[in-house]
Amino acid sequence: MGNTTAASKEELLDAVMQERAVEFFAEWGHRWFDLKRTGRATSVLGALLHKQPWSNNALLMPIPSAEIQRNPRLTPNPGY
Repeated sequence: MGNTTAASKEELLDAVMQERAVEFFAEWGHRWFDLKRTGRATSVLGALLHKQPWSNNALLMPIPSAEIQRNPRLTPNPGY
């Protein structure tokens, strides 16, 4: 990342996230995991027209059926 004019912690984190988005453009999953880890997934992905209608269920992964069969108290995540 080159020089930045970030004056606060939030601005610096935004600059780092933008750099990661550009650097890992073709790397599958990096952007999604970054957005999910930082709590920005709903605001960023929910604003994309081709992701409509947006649901927070899109942030969940399925629980493998073998795990659900082993433990009957487990229930599938919403949307699966």
